[in-house]
Amino acid sequence: MEPVMAQKTLVILALLLVTFSGGTGLTLAISILSKKKTSSVSVFMHGVLSATGLILIVIYFVRHIEDFPGRIVLLFVVTALLGFFLFWKDIREKPVRPIAVVFTHILFALLSILALVDWCFF
Repeated sequence: MEPVMAQKTLVILALLLVTFSGGTGLTLAISILSKKKTSSVSVFMHGVLSATGLILIVIYFVRHIEDFPGRIVLLFVVTALLGFFLFWKDIREKPVRPIAVVFTHILFALLSILALVDWCFF
């Protein structure tokens, strides 16, 4: 049997990706809250990193469904849906940005990452 950490390599990689994504997400949140235009590079970088992390988490979940808590996947999926909504609003360049959705997206992202860290390391 593989050591526990070797089994979780995919999840740790996903955790790194979504954590790096959080850095670009922070720059996006600052732009939105200060009513500035968001950088297209940051928007797409955030989306690609997040989507890749989510895909890795779903792959791990499907392969280890008996060991991996579904609530973590659910948290990440809700976070992604909120992110897709914000992305859709951003590309349509509507003048009104849903600040409440931004904060909800941030909250779910933090909860998702903390739940994944807790499951992975504690």
